Amino acid sequence: MTVNVVSAVPLLVLLAGVILAHTGVLSPLTGYATFLLSVPLGLITTTLVVVGRSKGIVRTGTVPATMSMMPLVLVAAAASPGFRLPHVNDVTTDTANPPRYAKAAEIPQNMGRNLDFPAANASRISAGYPDLKPLRVDLTSRDVYGVYNTARALAGDWEGWTITYENPEQGIIEGYAESFFFRFRDDITIRIVQHGDEAIVDMRSKSRVGKHDYGANARRIRNYLRSMRNSLGLPH
Repeated sequence: MTVNVVSAVPLLVLLAGVILAHTGVLSPLTGYATFLLSVPLGLITTTLVVVGRSKGIVRTGTVPATMSMMPLVLVAAAASPGFRLPHVNDVTTDTANPPRYAKAAEIPQNMGRNLDFPAANASRISAGYPDLKPLRVDLTSRDVYGVYNTARALAGDWEGWTITYENPEQGIIEGYAESFFFRFRDDITIRIVQHGDEAIVDMRSKSRVGKHDYGANARRIRNYLRSMRNSLGLPH
């Protein structure tokens, strides 16, 4: 029984990190750190169980060792798809002239943070996310304000997003997206400008915490612009 309890500790730590961060008891970063702590704990308890069995100290089946290894498997499954992606936490569709944040710097959590787009990210984004391009909308049968209104309505209804600033005259929509499990917040801004007979829709998404977003910001931009195409009836 004692071995089973000890073997369950890493998994309990993993679940505690997720649940306590999701419910706001722990900060997102602390919850995530607790989540990751389950991996070395799992390796330690697995080693103890395996060594104990080999020396005849522990008499048990494979369940404790399997339970101890579960955090490693779960963390690896969650993180491995992002390892091959660009090591960035600030992504945009326009790396030459990225949308700037109008009001994000005034949010308490952003006080003192540099919200400028890192120039080094441009080449990484171009190489890692070549599909991220501005959305160009023909204005022959619509106006730029109609495009803006569609973008605003879509952003306002997007699950997990909170709009903090909007300026139709300047074509700006700003807010933040909150992840489901750990409640990490990423700042987003959408810029819509008219250029000749086109409206150009650009988007930027920047993580508040961490240096590697594991593809979250690019995925958010990609999904939003795909939905914009659908809402406007544009071909893919």
